[in-house]
Amino acid sequence: MKKLTIQNIQQKTEAELEQLFRTAYNDKITELDISRNNLCELSDDLTTWIAILTSLQSLKISWNHLTTLSSYLSDLPQLKELITEGNPLIDPPVNILRQGGREICSYLKEPVSKMHLIRIIREAKKNSVRVMDLNRREIQELPEEIGELDSLEVLKLRQNRLSSLPQKINRLQNLTRLELGDNRFSEFPVEILQLKKLEILDLGANLLKSIPPEIRLLSHLRQLNLSANQLAELPPNLGQLNQLEILEVSFNQLESLPQELAQLPKLRELGISGNRWSSRPEVVRKLEAVEVVDVGW
Repeated sequence: MKKLTIQNIQQKTEAELEQLFRTAYNDKITELDISRNNLCELSDDLTTWIAILTSLQSLKISWNHLTTLSSYLSDLPQLKELITEGNPLIDPPVNILRQGGREICSYLKEPVSKMHLIRIIREAKKNSVRVMDLNRREIQELPEEIGELDSLEVLKLRQNRLSSLPQKINRLQNLTRLELGDNRFSEFPVEILQLKKLEILDLGANLLKSIPPEIRLLSHLRQLNLSANQLAELPPNLGQLNQLEILEVSFNQLESLPQELAQLPKLRELGISGNRWSSRPEVVRKLEAVEVVDVGW
């Protein structure tokens, strides 16, 4: 078996990771070891790179700080062995982990029922979990018990079937990242407006038609993704998000942008592709220090 071991993975640049994984792909690596890297989660970037290793048969992620596993691991077509020892995993359950790679991958493909989700939340509370990955688990409804996870900092719920959130989610006062992309929200989930520490909010690929002016209450936001919705306008109050660095509003139905965006002191990236501009928005000319991504111009 051809093996790749990566140490100090969190210190590597994006370019270094790209080179490592492209070389591993070309070499048809069959075993990847990323144990002992102090990982609290398998990030989207990391799972994307792992996913290109289509010859991978064995993945070792032992002795990290993982509490849940990414469902995207189940996409690896040749994976037979998944070694997870030494992680404080609350999901999958122990009986599944003992059965090894293929059973774990099968489990990660299964929908999560409400009762099962409550069990996961109870385990998360008991273990003061800080990161929970529930992406792509066909979740239709979050139970109110989610509000009991007062240690939670990262909640990943992309590619589910959610159209609303429980009121008690507003109790997650330590939450800094909330991923709700690719769900079924037709209205902005106002419950999250009380999450004062929120820094990263992903609501891309939903059905949103408007953003409430109270978005200004999320004063610590650094990244906001509203792409691929049905937005015809943006509230001027976005200009009050003084910590905002990245704003993504591509692939909506926008014909203009609020002038107030020019007031954002830390904005460095603005995505506006795929909208209904008759001409380049006037405010863009004022954003000289901002990288504006607009493939239409």
